[in-house]
Amino acid sequence: MRIICARDENAICVNDPCPPGKTAIPAAVPVPANRAIAALAGLFLAVFLTTPLQAAQAVLLDQFTGSGSLGTAISYDGQTVVAPGSALTPPTYWTSTQGFVEVPGRLGSFSGISGHGSTMVGGRVNDSYRYSIVDGFSDLPDLNGSVTSSGLGAIALSDDGATAAGTQDGGAKALVWDASGDPTGLPSIGRAWDLSGDGSVIVGTGRVGGKNQAVSWVWNGATETWQMTALTTDLCCTTGAAYAVSQDGETVFGATPQSHAFRWTLEDGLQVLDAGFNSSVIYATTADGVFAGGMFNVGGVSTAAIWDEGHGWRTLASLLIAAGIDENSSPAFRDVAALSADGRYLAATAGSGTGSAVYWVDLGAPLATVPLPAAAWLFLSGLVGLAGLVRRKEVRA
Repeated sequence: MRIICARDENAICVNDPCPPGKTAIPAAVPVPANRAIAALAGLFLAVFLTTPLQAAQAVLLDQFTGSGSLGTAISYDGQTVVAPGSALTPPTYWTSTQGFVEVPGRLGSFSGISGHGSTMVGGRVNDSYRYSIVDGFSDLPDLNGSVTSSGLGAIALSDDGATAAGTQDGGAKALVWDASGDPTGLPSIGRAWDLSGDGSVIVGTGRVGGKNQAVSWVWNGATETWQMTALTTDLCCTTGAAYAVSQDGETVFGATPQSHAFRWTLEDGLQVLDAGFNSSVIYATTADGVFAGGMFNVGGVSTAAIWDEGHGWRTLASLLIAAGIDENSSPAFRDVAALSADGRYLAATAGSGTGSAVYWVDLGAPLATVPLPAAAWLFLSGLVGLAGLVRRKEVRA
């Protein structure tokens, strides 16, 4: 019998008893390498072939106008979308299971949605409201108590829908509303565009040095006040804005005053994501702040794209082709307007002017995941090649 002698971990004895006081342990019978690889490949194929593959798809949401990336939003699970529509009809939202759902009682469009997807905010020129699938509509008034003032509206919600953020007077004042609908003015002239999961961090545009800059407003529990921080400080232009913030409030995306996309983190500060484009902007991020969606412009042509630190900029078209969608069957996407928590689902716009349209896109897998079919077959081909190499060595032996 082949045994391993316990005198040390590497000692092997064959038909040779161990010294007194030592323990003899039967050794495992070695499995031929080619048989082990074959078994592993078989197990892999069994799992792979019995796991349903998710096909990528792009669905036209034809009741939305696609008139603006800002005001297009998606729930964390990616199954509910809101976007601009007609100001003369009741607001609608779209779900992957129900299609379009019209909500009678008010007119206008929904422009923001909570993480869980059951609370929305919106309005039109002279109306501003929050809608809950459970509780119905409620008013979101301005600082004077009116819901009919021009330029009033909420555009973003916290995860639970209790906190809303937006503006009044067309950007003259950034506002935040609490669960009761009571408004609070944020420091500085400006406009709020997004907020963190718990509603304690709001990002948008604020006036700094007489210019519009990307800013954040952070709730200070000790003083019970909102404190503003400038994320960009370039006084050359007036177009800086922060459009998206991660769920924890520590990563912010937007556009610098010079119209270049940026990422700002609590740890590293500002990073301009410039790759030689004429201009670029980021409108959305995943919950963890790792992936971001927006557009870049080269030669007057806007292209929808995804950015992350590992890959840099990747066009949405290239991701769809990698996911199996024929490049000739998908539209020329202009920008990525909203991302689900893991980035698998997104809302994107295509076309321009009266020809603009909103699409719900399913990439088939989260952005952090390698497309399964390509990775699977590469792994399998490696196993087959290794098995062949072992077999040739055994024949020579």
